[in-house]
Amino acid sequence: MSKHTPGPWASVHDADGDYLIMSPESGRFIAVTYTDAEQDEANARLIAAAPEMLEALERILPSLQGTGHANTVRAVIRKAKGEL
Repeated sequence: MSKHTPGPWASVHDADGDYLIMSPESGRFIAVTYTDAEQDEANARLIAAAPEMLEALERILPSLQGTGHANTVRAVIRKAKGEL
């Protein structure tokens, strides 16, 4: 799997009422949400936070070694990277 567009990402509400997820740094569009207004905004926030969430999980993983959470966090990281 190719590497994702580096964060941070932002959600932008456009004139059509859709939420566009983009990289403010590069100006690249990453995703558009199409459901209903309430779900669009929630989905856009979650997608826009994805790079920071992945980075945070990678940063805390070493401190979780030996706990029941380490395998779960490791699996989520692998899933996000397309390794599962």
